[in-house]
Amino acid sequence: MRKHLGIVLVGSTLLIAAGTDLMPLKQYAGSWKVTRKSTNGQVEDLKISCGQAGKSYACEQAVSGSVRGLLVFLPTSNPGHFITQNVQPDGRATGRGELSIEGNRWVFTNTWNGGSTVTHYRTTNVFTTPSQVHFQQEESTDGNNWQTKDTGEQIRASK
Repeated sequence: MRKHLGIVLVGSTLLIAAGTDLMPLKQYAGSWKVTRKSTNGQVEDLKISCGQAGKSYACEQAVSGSVRGLLVFLPTSNPGHFITQNVQPDGRATGRGELSIEGNRWVFTNTWNGGSTVTHYRTTNVFTTPSQVHFQQEESTDGNNWQTKDTGEQIRASK
């Protein structure tokens, strides 16, 4: 079964590449306390360690000390829009995704082609404050009709 890591702000210093505005991604770094509806409010510790290589930016995500993946962000010519790729600890990439940032709203999307079925994923993160995020994770079989799979809150523990 494929486990979808839909980046709930699942840190470090950010350098800006010439002509590329990576500054919003800086909010991604740090330690967070995460509660999800699916775990009945059980608190998870999430640590995100980030860095820049050229014009790309990447964040390693660890939950309760266990590395879950490396999320790579590649800027496009459209401001606030990034191509993403999640690399799992075993080195397997899960497929091309996209991130669109508009103000305090971040929307991650990707698609999984399982052969006979295609599943679309969408995770929406809304920064209610710089240190708090409400998230919603959804799935769709047609890319139009979405079913909510999980919701929750993230509160920054430290930068």
